Amino acid sequence: GCVIHCHAPELEFLRAPSFTIEGHELLKALGARDHLTPHEPCVYDNTQDMAELAAAVESRQLTRENSHGAVTFVLARHGIYCGGESIGKTEAYLEALLHLLKLKSSETALHSSPN
Repeated sequence: GCVIHCHAPELEFLRAPSFTIEGHELLKALGARDHLTPHEPCVYDNTQDMAELAAAVESRQLTRENSHGAVTFVLARHGIYCGGESIGKTEAYLEALLHLLKLKSSETALHSSPN
């Protein structure tokens, strides 16, 4: 397997515990069966206590039903982690998730606009 971590400005709006992305064809790139299947990456608070963070990630990630191929989570105000069975698949998951986060960020900005 493979895990990739990156930093992205699209993460600034994300807060624990999670968020949902749905209604986009690109969700199929994360392993969803169709565009109506939601993807809900966990968002963890950023902490320097690695034992605490590892326990939180392990308890939530391993107990969730994950029918998708991608394993994704976010460390709030820090970065995205994507996991997959190979480097190529994991890079594709990350690219899809970053694009979906840009769309989600735009949607959030539109819905919070005073107009």
